[in-house]
Amino acid sequence: MIKQRLTLALAISAAMTGLTTLSSYAADLDVVAAEVKQVAQQVQFDGTVEAVNRAVVAAQTSGRILELPFDYGDVVERGAVIARLTQSEQRAGLDAAKAQVNEAQTAYDEAVRQFDRLTSLFERKLVAIAPVDTARQQRDAARARLDAAKAMVNDARARFQYTEVVAPYTGIVVNKLVSEGEAVQPGTPLMEGIALDQLRVRVQIPQANVNEARNSQSIQIQIGDELVKPVATKLIPTADQLSHTFNLLLDLPAAQFAANPLPGQLVRVLFATDNETLLVLPESAIAKRGEIKGVYVQKDDGAINFRYIRTGANTVAGVEIISGLAEGETVLADPTAAAVAYKGVQGGN
Repeated sequence: MIKQRLTLALAISAAMTGLTTLSSYAADLDVVAAEVKQVAQQVQFDGTVEAVNRAVVAAQTSGRILELPFDYGDVVERGAVIARLTQSEQRAGLDAAKAQVNEAQTAYDEAVRQFDRLTSLFERKLVAIAPVDTARQQRDAARARLDAAKAMVNDARARFQYTEVVAPYTGIVVNKLVSEGEAVQPGTPLMEGIALDQLRVRVQIPQANVNEARNSQSIQIQIGDELVKPVATKLIPTADQLSHTFNLLLDLPAAQFAANPLPGQLVRVLFATDNETLLVLPESAIAKRGEIKGVYVQKDDGAINFRYIRTGANTVAGVEIISGLAEGETVLADPTAAAVAYKGVQGGN
């Protein structure tokens, strides 16, 4: 009888020691509770990041490509020369235009002197008015020819300047459409570039969901693990004739993102619609083991249990808990620290 009492006392003592150890492991860990919240329902669509400014730079004069200083992926500053063409034809045209200006200037100066001389003679009543009128007409005609010659110089100078093609804005090269030594004509595409300072997301909305997207209470763009709100939205009011989808353009803010989105990248766009009641938990409190998810539940006596859960959508209020957890149950907020405590408890017992 005494032996049985001693055994029972030792068992109770061991159990109490285990609970003390259990509580000491979990005492300093933060906890969160599974809560029922009103969460807006979400409709999700895939979108594509694209640059607002995208241009194909074309030649504005004829010639042969001498140099293409930039290659794929290179950053090009605004005003930098991205292509150089031969200049012999344009230089000859500019020199000829300047010579015509000199000739027209000489003719105009002579016409002015002739008009002034005849005007002086007419004022002294030494000539009739007819020669003065003729001189005036010749002067005006010479002036018109001079103006035309100067315009030709401006045109020739522009053609000469077009032999150096410059970047219209700061961006990166995404496509080279010609090679060095290739002959080009006005309008020949040379290089394609995009600017990364202004990005947007293009979403194709099915016809059945256009009203949901248009009347959405909130629109968020998921870039990696980050949720971003667009600074502007624009629904193009015409549908594609083949897919019957509408294009929605969402301008991204200028701030830098941790995920650093790039043109062509796929992102997820979330449209909030009606509210629904969900059991949610912060995503940071969920432990992930491959495709399996679970939480470390702390009971009232301090005991820690690892429990597998089934999750649903990732909402702004937290991750939806479909099964495995009840409202009000306490979960350790840091799964990594909870795992250490859990292993410590298991080892202590």
